[in-house]
Amino acid sequence: MNRILNFWEWLECKVVILKIPILYALIGGLGIWFSDKLFFTFVLDANQEIIVNIHIVRGFLLILSSFCIICFLIHRSEKTLRESEAQFRSLFDHNPDAIYSFDQEGNLLAVNPIAEIITGYHSEELFEQSFRLLVSKESMNRTMECFGESLKGMPQIYEITMLHKQGHQVECYAKNVPIIVKDKIVGVHVIVKDLTEQKRTQELLQKTDRLAVVGKLAAGIAHEIRNPLTAVKGFIQLLCSRVDGFQDYFSIILRELGRIEVIVGEFLIIAKPQAKQISLRDPIVLLKDVIKLLDSQAIMNNVQFSLETGLDIPFITCEENHLKQVFINVLKNAIESMPSGGNVEIKIRKNDEKSILIRIVDQGCGIPIERMPKLGEPFYTTKEKGTGLGLMVSYKIIEAHQGQINIRSEMGKGAIVEIVLPIEMEKSDLDRVSPVKRIYYM
Repeated sequence: MNRILNFWEWLECKVVILKIPILYALIGGLGIWFSDKLFFTFVLDANQEIIVNIHIVRGFLLILSSFCIICFLIHRSEKTLRESEAQFRSLFDHNPDAIYSFDQEGNLLAVNPIAEIITGYHSEELFEQSFRLLVSKESMNRTMECFGESLKGMPQIYEITMLHKQGHQVECYAKNVPIIVKDKIVGVHVIVKDLTEQKRTQELLQKTDRLAVVGKLAAGIAHEIRNPLTAVKGFIQLLCSRVDGFQDYFSIILRELGRIEVIVGEFLIIAKPQAKQISLRDPIVLLKDVIKLLDSQAIMNNVQFSLETGLDIPFITCEENHLKQVFINVLKNAIESMPSGGNVEIKIRKNDEKSILIRIVDQGCGIPIERMPKLGEPFYTTKEKGTGLGLMVSYKIIEAHQGQINIRSEMGKGAIVEIVLPIEMEKSDLDRVSPVKRIYYM
């Protein structure tokens, strides 16, 4: 059965190849037969010269008609070929996924526009680059293994981490498809889909689920602790005023109870919406108040604050105490990141017509790249005595203000925290909860 099918495929291929010669022979044979028929019917008595002229004219007509028919067939074939090529080129160029075409040696043959977007290189630069420079070290072995399997005729599906021109990594999903010409594998199409946004969405959903669980847990813990804590603190204050000789111990106990109260307060902010006192406030005044509050702690740690304000900074709609809490959390983190002292630069300016930008830059130890995505998660902290709730609370407050927090940091180069806040906001906007926007630059 297979032999019969192979024979028919061979015959079909030969028919396509011999189509034009067969047609030419058929047209020529019919033309000669028809002209001879006419000749012997009407000009048997003509002299030799007329016969020769008739044969010459007949030959020219035969050549001309054959030429026209062959040109028509070739034109039609070329048109079909051009349409087929245009369809393939459209699929290649307008594909929503990146396509890289390689020969058997791994040399790049063609790329589509999306491939330029994923890597950041123009097509001319890509042709000059080795593909090894576009793939992370962690993905290289798997990539080369899949490329080799594809050259054996087996399509491959795998995940790959590509390197962008600007230095960051791009998580992708790749499919290898062999390029087959005349039953021979001459290369591989690598189709790459950017998974960055999809993974960010998945991580955001996971974080949202974790926050919901933590919120329920926090509400229960906070209410269970708050009442006995208030009673204990009251009795300690009573003993402090009546018992002599233990004042130092009472001070330590009260200080630690105060620390517990702060943690319980953070739990409550996470657990449920707080009563909001929305009003127009000057963000410069809020920052100056917080700087004064933390000034003594900064001096003790040999840290200096510098505040630079832009022109015409507008008042903003906000909950004053909550916003101050955010500034306190960020500035305290900056102070604690500089055990040997340093400067904290605070700049405030208009971001655009609808928002302001507050930029806080420290000279601390920085944050490792692998820890950046975990910032703001409950109970995750890089500090020895931290709870991991301060930054989480800050995100929650900025989220309620429909704002945005951007964090950039490199190990040994300090950190930059940018807070974007809207200038005007209706009270109803503060009641809406949307996923907090966090952007990490690594």
